[in-house]
Amino acid sequence: MSATSRTPIAIVLILLATLYALSVGRASEADHEHSDPPTASQDQPAPFETPEAIRLEHRHLHEQLAAAQQAGGRTAQAARKLEKTMAAHFAEEERYAMPPLGLLSRLAAGEQIAGAEQAIAMADHVRQNLARFRQEHEQITQALQTLAQAATEENKPEHAEFAHRLSLHAEHEEQVLYPATILIGRFLEQRQEQPDSSDAAAP
Repeated sequence: MSATSRTPIAIVLILLATLYALSVGRASEADHEHSDPPTASQDQPAPFETPEAIRLEHRHLHEQLAAAQQAGGRTAQAARKLEKTMAAHFAEEERYAMPPLGLLSRLAAGEQIAGAEQAIAMADHVRQNLARFRQEHEQITQALQTLAQAATEENKPEHAEFAHRLSLHAEHEEQVLYPATILIGRFLEQRQEQPDSSDAAAP
């Protein structure tokens, strides 16, 4: 299909897929020493499986938070408060916001997606709860500032750095990942309404 016939959503998906591929490469290099050995299930991922780079990033954030909770002093207290603040938020993200992102490259290549309704429902959940997600990010940011201050004052720079990284992670979610998930849902809905445009995102 010619470039002029692509829908705006399809064009955005292609750009997002390119950005995602670059971020996966960087994250995979950074996380290589922590990654699990390949398994049969990884060779044949589920249709809506969270991308490996994002899954690893979330796992490492959990590990760093656990380490901060063992740091002692006000740093540990702040880390425990942060964990209570973000636990439900992270779980909801991992259930709804992240799995559809595994479809980005396939959609940009014009592939058909079996069971698209599940991804549409996930994306719709993100869209409907976007304002609440942002409010929760504000609460998490406040807890992160408390953690960073405590870690800095107690000379625990690795935990202050973790707070900074998690803050950037939240910004990345708001600016890139949440919008990408919502666009995936809209694109799949559009494809269902216009079956003959299923290859509109193909390069």
